Parts: sequence; C-alpha cells; structure tokens
Amino acid sequence: MTASFVHLHLHTQFSLLDGANQIEPLIRQIKTFGQPAVAMTDHGNMFGAIEFYRKAKEIGVKPIIGCEAYMALGSRHAKKDSGLAHNDYYHLILLARNLTGYQNLIKLVSKAYLEGFYYKPRMDKEILKEHHEGLIALSGCLSGEIPYLIGQKDMAGALAVAGEFQELFGKEHFYLEVQANGLDHQRIANAGLIEIHKKLGIPLAGTNDCHYLKKEDARPHELMLCLQTGKTLSDPARMKFDTDQLYVKSTDEIAPAFAEFPGAVANTCRIADCCDLELALNKTHLPQYKAPEGYTRESYVEYLAIEGLKSRLTERPSTIPLAVYEQRLREELMVICSMGFAGYFLIVWDIIRFARNRNIPVGPGRGSAAGSRSPMRCASPISIPSSTRCCSSGSSIPNGYRSPISTWTSAWTAAAKSSTMSSRSTVRIMWPRSSRSGRSAPRPPFETWGGSWRCPTRTRTKSRNWSPTS
Repeated sequence: MTASFVHLHLHTQFSLLDGANQIEPLIRQIKTFGQPAVAMTDHGNMFGAIEFYRKAKEIGVKPIIGCEAYMALGSRHAKKDSGLAHNDYYHLILLARNLTGYQNLIKLVSKAYLEGFYYKPRMDKEILKEHHEGLIALSGCLSGEIPYLIGQKDMAGALAVAGEFQELFGKEHFYLEVQANGLDHQRIANAGLIEIHKKLGIPLAGTNDCHYLKKEDARPHELMLCLQTGKTLSDPARMKFDTDQLYVKSTDEIAPAFAEFPGAVANTCRIADCCDLELALNKTHLPQYKAPEGYTRESYVEYLAIEGLKSRLTERPSTIPLAVYEQRLREELMVICSMGFAGYFLIVWDIIRFARNRNIPVGPGRGSAAGSRSPMRCASPISIPSSTRCCSSGSSIPNGYRSPISTWTSAWTAAAKSSTMSSRSTVRIMWPRSSRSGRSAPRPPFETWGGSWRCPTRTRTKSRNWSPTS
C-alpha cells in the first residue's frame, strides 16, 4: 500500500454509548485522508460489520473487520460466585485476515455472549486457542493484559503473556500496540512494550483508539460517556478520558507521533495488506438439508406433507371432500419441487419444529406459501385457514420466486435453549425476493457452509445485531 498509516483500532456507533463514529462519515473521512484501509473494532460485538463492509467497498476503502474483545481473567464461565467485579476483564484487538478469520471471529463473539456473558460478553484463552486461525491480534489499549501488567510493574508477567500470544497467533500475526495519546500511563506502557519488542522480537503497531471523528467531538463524546455510566458532568468521580486525542487522525498528524517507535507506522500498512476478506454478499447461503436414508429432499417433503395432512384432518375434520385437499396438495408440491424449494421448506420446518419442541415462541407465519396446504403439513406454522383461502388459486407461487414463507421465532429464547443464535432479537426467516417479470426465476442454490447448519444467512432482525455462524 502506498499510504503510510492505517487505523487498526477504531470504534463506531456500534460500540454502544462509547463509540461516536458514524460509518458513512467515517469512511468518507478516511477516503479524504488518502488512507486506503480502515478497521472496525467495536467493543465485544460485530453488529455493524456488514454495514461497514458494504459502505467501505462502495466508497473505495478497504474494510478490515475486527473486534475489541473482552478477555476474561480466567475462565469465561467464572461469574459472580468467583468474586469477580463488573470490570474484571482485559481488552484484546482481533482482526480478520480472511474468510476463515471472519468466521472464527463470529464464533468467538457468539460464544462470548452465550457462554461468557457477565456484564460484558467475555472470551477466554481456551476458545481463543480453538478459533484463532485467520486472525491477527494486537495487544490492546491500557486495558489490555500486557499494558496492564506493565503498569503494575510486572515485566516478567507481561513478557510471559506476550510470549503466549505470540505462540498462539504466530510471529507474523501478533503485534504490540503502542499509542500516542498524551496520557502518562500510556508513556509507561509504551516504554514497557518497546522493551518486550527488543527481547522477544514482537513487532510494534501504532494505533489511536479512535472513539470519535474530529478533535472537537471530544466534548460531545464526554456527554455520551455520562449517559453510559448514569453520571453527570459535575460528578468528579465519573468515568472520562483524560485526553482529547482519540479522534480519527490524518497520516500527517499521526506519523510524527510514532517516530520513536520502529516500524509502528509501516506495520499498520503491512497488517492491512495481510487482511484480504471478501464476502459474497450477493449470494444466498443455505445449507444442504440431508434427507433421511431412502428419501430425496423432494420425496421427504412430500412424505411430511401427506402425513401432516392426514394427521390434521383427523384432528379437525372438514366438510370439504378429501380429494379436494389431496389434489390441491399435489399441485402445490409440484410447484415447490419444480422451483427447487424442497430443501428450503425442510429447513424452515426443521427450525419451527426445533423451536416448538423447546417451547420457543414461533410466529404465525405469512406469505403465499404459509397460506397454502403444503408447508402447513410440514412445518405447521399456523392454524388451518378458511377453506376459501386454502383452495384459492393465488396461494402458491408459480410466477417467479420470492419469499414464500415469513415467520418469526424468539432468538433470545432460542439462544438460551439451543445456543444457535447470538443476540436478543427477533429473527425473520426469508428467501430473497425476485423479479416478477415474465422470465422464469433461476433455480435457488442450496450451498453448504462448513458442516452443520445453524440458520439461513438471509435473515432480518429488528436490531440488526444477529450474525450467521458457520
């Protein structure tokens, strides 16, 4: 890269009540500075990753997706009974080098919420060892384990932890993070980090821990911190940053501040060059549903539909002749299978069956297919509608495909009971829309995404904070 500096530690609005950088103004500022890449490292989450990635690609800046992880002091499972305080954790910067690293970062963040949440979503070194492939790590700010030990005058401990991270991530993928923010504690940490650099050969990387866009934003950011902590500006004991330097700086501003740190600026470009994440956002990723032995997906969805119809009509007899139901069902199964939707119907059926078996709330469902015969026999998402709706000619989708089923499950309840989803939100299971033109729609792809599936990636959430895991 021709530019001399890349911001690798930066918080956006998705670091809730802490980061004040809005994504589009941020990316445009980076473009104005001539910096070809920028990292997003929000506190403990990846909520804004896709929005950040799309906007950076659109404007012509290389996006680096990362996270400032909360690291548990010991096990992520240790909580109140272990005598922990609400702020007993370290920080660690993790950056995705490639798709493997991105998927591992998703897994780490998800496990931090589902298994390690105690005031904050915490990881530990156990799961870091399981999912470190494809990641670059920086030692973090003053709240990082290594800077903290340096501040406690425990250089032996800091050296040991640095060596541990270097062995875990590899010599090429672990960096000591130095900052030039004017804080006295940071100067002490920087001196210790340089000593570790000389002894262990771990390279340095300069960052600015950006929390807001411009220097004049420091005061509004201070107000945001008061909102986060429930304090007022008049409270002398409130949490605050004792510097106004945590803004997005140009290369000309920041490069001179790192003149005394060998390679700290150049290494930011080296890290950016190593990060090459390409996300196929224009594709639909659905897993391969494996039908039971002796069945294809088409024959299995037909079997489930027919058996379900028999069961439902036994429970709730109808005055409509059975032959009418069976004819309607055959017509709809023909449409479903000819358009390649058999696997999709089985996925939705499996999700709804899983939820109902565990008393997880499931929405009633809507859309052309939800009002037809077939999915009701398989997934039973709603009660039998009126005979007029069931047998109307408009309840299937032969003319171009769009989302045939839309239903909702409680992701928070599902996460608590199955660990398959990672945020408190409502998940809507949908298929991508297609043109209603006269052309026949392409057969929907069913692709596997790394073994056992969790949920289709084409989801929508109210809070936009659910990420697919694979």
